[in-house]
Amino acid sequence: MTTSVGAVPSPTHSANEFLAHETECRSALKPLLDGLIDMAESVGWSRRTVASTLIFLAAQHVSVSAGPSTSSGT
Repeated sequence: MTTSVGAVPSPTHSANEFLAHETECRSALKPLLDGLIDMAESVGWSRRTVASTLIFLAAQHVSVSAGPSTSSGT
């Protein structure tokens, strides 16, 4: 079984060009994500479970990357 899903191309739009940057990122990652889902499905995972897990992991990654809140809560 291969664990490689391919290379991620570099952006051509700067982050300041928000809509173009986001669209380009989606276009770059979609075939890689499709390949990952296909690989997981081929070994017995359901597409729904894989998608749900990826959503969970992505949210978890964003939460960890954001670090502790700077709000004092008062």
